[in-house]
Amino acid sequence: MTPGDVMAQHQALNLGDAWQKVTSPVLVMRGTADTIMSDADAHAIAEIPGGDHLLSVKGKLADEVAPTMMKWMREQLAR
Repeated sequence: MTPGDVMAQHQALNLGDAWQKVTSPVLVMRGTADTIMSDADAHAIAEIPGGDHLLSVKGKLADEVAPTMMKWMREQLAR
């Protein structure tokens, strides 16, 4: 399977419909340098400056990712 095949399969999905059915809290983060997904794919997002699709900056996980995830998880557990 080529990357083009994966993208074609992804584009064939109705992700908007799937997201409308989600009823649980979701943490969404997007790197501002992501060339795979656009910011239009989700409007309530936390952007990671310079982050790519894997949320890495210059080959390293962006510094903001782990603290942001931990803060969100703690908030969910506190509910």
